[in-house]
Amino acid sequence: MEHACAGVCAGNTPATGCFTSTTCTPCPTAQNGAAVCNTTGLCDVSCNAGYVKNGVTCVCQSQCCADADCAAGQTCMGGTCTSSSSSSSSGGGCDLFACIFTCGLQSKDCDPFTCTCI
Repeated sequence: MEHACAGVCAGNTPATGCFTSTTCTPCPTAQNGAAVCNTTGLCDVSCNAGYVKNGVTCVCQSQCCADADCAAGQTCMGGTCTSSSSSSSSGGGCDLFACIFTCGLQSKDCDPFTCTCI
């Protein structure tokens, strides 16, 4: 379960470039994921929850996974970028539709005052 790296045996790990590596250069890392060796001995990537593989990168499978994925002045809520200045009929800064949708997917109710699933 090793391969040669500069004349020394090294493990088949992302740190040594996996089994097929002849240079033993570590596998590239991906934001929102981790470097792994695939079943054929090549460098690959395993994405965190909420992200999907796109080549050697991990991209959000929704419109957003974090506030950084949204435009300035927007926040990510339930996979959708919403304007932080939008207000619902309850008077809060909650996007009531997004809250109801997100909570409904979890079989929960939306608290429009805190914009959380209960």
